Amino acid sequence: MVDRSDIDRSFSPITDAEMGSCHAPSGASSIWPVIPASQPLALEFMHPDHGEPSAIWAYTNQHGGLIGYVCRFDPPEEKKTFSPLTCWDDGRGPQWRWKGFAYPHSLFQLHHLAQRPDAPVLIVEGEKTAAAASKLFPEYVVTTSPGGARSPKKTDWSPLAGREVSIWADADEEGHGYAQSVAQLLWRAGARSVRVVEVGDLPHKWDLADQLPEGVDVNARLATTRPVLQLQASGTTRQWSEPKPLPSGLLPVEAFDPTFLPDAIASWVMDTTDQMQCPPDYMAVSAMAALGSVIGRQVGIRPQALTDWTETANMWALIVGRPGVMKSPAMKEALAPLKRLEAKAREQNQLALSAYKEELDEHRLRAKAAQSAAKKKLTGNPNADLSDLRLGSEPEEPKVRRFIASDCTYEALGEILVDNPNGVLAFRDEIVSLLKTLDREEYAAARGFFLTGWNGTDSYTFDRIIRGHQHIEAMCISMLGSTQPGRLGEYVGRALRGGAGDDGLIQRFGLLVWPDTPSEWRNVDRLPDSEARHGVNALFERLSDLSLLSSEAELDPFGRGYFLRFDQPALEEFTAWREGLERKLRVDNLHPAMESHLAKYRKLVPGLALINHLADHGISPVGQAATCRAINFAAYLETHARRAYAAGVNTEAAPAKAILERIRKGDLTDPFTARDIHQRDWSNLSDHRQVEEGLRLLTDLDWLTDEELKTGGRPKVIYHINPLAFR
Repeated sequence: MVDRSDIDRSFSPITDAEMGSCHAPSGASSIWPVIPASQPLALEFMHPDHGEPSAIWAYTNQHGGLIGYVCRFDPPEEKKTFSPLTCWDDGRGPQWRWKGFAYPHSLFQLHHLAQRPDAPVLIVEGEKTAAAASKLFPEYVVTTSPGGARSPKKTDWSPLAGREVSIWADADEEGHGYAQSVAQLLWRAGARSVRVVEVGDLPHKWDLADQLPEGVDVNARLATTRPVLQLQASGTTRQWSEPKPLPSGLLPVEAFDPTFLPDAIASWVMDTTDQMQCPPDYMAVSAMAALGSVIGRQVGIRPQALTDWTETANMWALIVGRPGVMKSPAMKEALAPLKRLEAKAREQNQLALSAYKEELDEHRLRAKAAQSAAKKKLTGNPNADLSDLRLGSEPEEPKVRRFIASDCTYEALGEILVDNPNGVLAFRDEIVSLLKTLDREEYAAARGFFLTGWNGTDSYTFDRIIRGHQHIEAMCISMLGSTQPGRLGEYVGRALRGGAGDDGLIQRFGLLVWPDTPSEWRNVDRLPDSEARHGVNALFERLSDLSLLSSEAELDPFGRGYFLRFDQPALEEFTAWREGLERKLRVDNLHPAMESHLAKYRKLVPGLALINHLADHGISPVGQAATCRAINFAAYLETHARRAYAAGVNTEAAPAKAILERIRKGDLTDPFTARDIHQRDWSNLSDHRQVEEGLRLLTDLDWLTDEELKTGGRPKVIYHINPLAFR
């Protein structure tokens, strides 16, 4: 015998208390639909409020599986009402409930559409009308949307992509609105053609389930439907192109290989990063930037056999990763040998200052004594010879040698460079904030200063009221910093669109790495490789004073410093690589920003080859092994640069995808404006700039087209939806 309480629970609407007490699988709602229905409907259709239905229509999926029912009730002396009956699971097993269909709603008789893929389709209002129309027009597959004229936007119309569709709505204002709304939804879904039956001359509220009016031939009327074009605010039609794919995810990057590094530091880098369990890429480029800054302008490299084209070893490195992936610790370890040199230089400077003060005191005493002796001589003989009393100039105060400058103004950095002509490394833990500051108009001079410093060979002059005239014979700035993916993507995105930041500053970060985050972590608790660490400290000591190299290097006849060249095998390797680079820059369809970045590799590769050569005790000239390392390293770095510039486009992809999702759900209909999106405060679309970027990307990729309408004041921009995008 069936328990009456089970009947009541199974067929009763879901209460607020039940919703609060239900438990769903992890990640699911507290109650979820069961499609197709797995619980057989063995009990009577009996609504707790409306009683027994007067008509029942079953909804199925494309395979014929039951989705639910729509029931009609005609209570005495009350208006007709409809209620869906669907199968849901609240954690206690599937049960039938008087609850609406899951979103998005399915079309009526969906399995008939699947069974007859080539048949024309007729859309009507309501299940009763659909059943009647199926008998009138057997050559058509007749369907409708749940809820009739009230909610066509909640229905999934995608099964009608590529189909020839006619719409026969009820003969009233609601029916007219339904027909127009469904027509645009069909275009968006990719219907092949959309036509509407004229019903204006039919009796008010008449539909195909009613008795035929006298003189009306429904077959003839259906055959003379009028076509509905995709709605355009300007009243014109347009030719649409196939939309291009939206960028998705990160581009793949090449994995780091320790053979990219000089042998002198490879073991140290791999040992240290293994202990820290962070990507070796971070420490590798930081260490190469540190090495390049120590070499600085002591010796350069001339990549051609005869010309005076010269590059220096200073590098700009930028490491990218989300918080917690050990970016800062990796940079700290890489800079440790450089900070050791800086500490030693300060100690030496303190000793030199002590000696300087003694010399200065002695000089001043001698000067005072000489002045007194001169006065005596001149008192007795105004023409006396004072040459034996003349002293030389005061001793010069010793300048402390600097290797690192952190978080200082560009004017202060300029003063440091005046006293350190070999160059320094400018370090900023979060570097995009610096780049954004330099983008501001009031910092144009500072931006120009850093752009000049990247070259390593160009002079720079300050003329300031307070500091006066300061001249730097050749500025050589190395740079190291880190940032997070989102911040870099936003900054690069602006550069890609030709805004602030498009003058090549970001493109100068040749040592840019954005590795994949390792999925595994190991607890490494062991002593570090002390031999490798001591060797690296000795290496930095050696490279900080390359005066002994003067016997091997050539001196520029015009006083522009020492330089090395490639040996013949290395020159052939470099020339072949450069020929490929120049072809790529001229032939490949590169984005201008990426083209600018790769063009800077003309400095990157020779500079890396010079670092490799000097680090591994090479003597003049630079050999093939050091050059091949540099070329292979550059190929790896190119994949990381491509990921970074693609991320600049992907900042627009998230809001673009959110807009498309709103279009698919029917929340945005053609045409719409940016304001239609702003005022809804949807997820990923709450910021005006986000919305504008998303719309711009969708327009660029032919998902949308924009149209400017002239108004009495400011022009209004509306957006049209490409019907080919939602087939």
